[in-house]
Amino acid sequence: MAKSPGLNTQFDAQTYQFETDAERRRYARVFLNGYIKPDAKGLYRRHYASSGSDAEVLGRRALVELLERGNLHRDISGALIELLVPNDDQRANDRKLEFKHRRRGAPQDAMAVSAIADAVRVEIYNGSNVEAAIDKTMSKFNISRDYAYRCWSKCKPVFEAMEADWQRQNSSKPK
Repeated sequence: MAKSPGLNTQFDAQTYQFETDAERRRYARVFLNGYIKPDAKGLYRRHYASSGSDAEVLGRRALVELLERGNLHRDISGALIELLVPNDDQRANDRKLEFKHRRRGAPQDAMAVSAIADAVRVEIYNGSNVEAAIDKTMSKFNISRDYAYRCWSKCKPVFEAMEADWQRQNSSKPK
């Protein structure tokens, strides 16, 4: 039986395997609610795992696994609810949950990028060369040449792989 990671244990937080849901719940609770320990003056304070620490990685993984299994206890679902909709009057947790874009700069809209690239693909399929297909797509969506090319270059490998897969499937069928 593998030992749960302790303070002085060397282990890899990315690959550590939880043994039970009780262990997952313990790490998830600490991740969501923090832990209490005395400061230098003997006052008990709430502490949270620092960003990127093994404790944070384990807590996130534990929470994800519990969510995937559909095995949340009331205290964990309550902590999540409180992070999503903080009650200012009776707040046990002084943190909040924020949803942000993962990258800097203007957020990319994957649906728009796919639609633009697909328009280029359809024009090429209908006989246009890439340059003409880009021009028609620019006019259709009122976008810059640079943006049309970026969308096309992002999706072109996917379209090519789909086409190759389709060709492979259809060439192996008996006629």
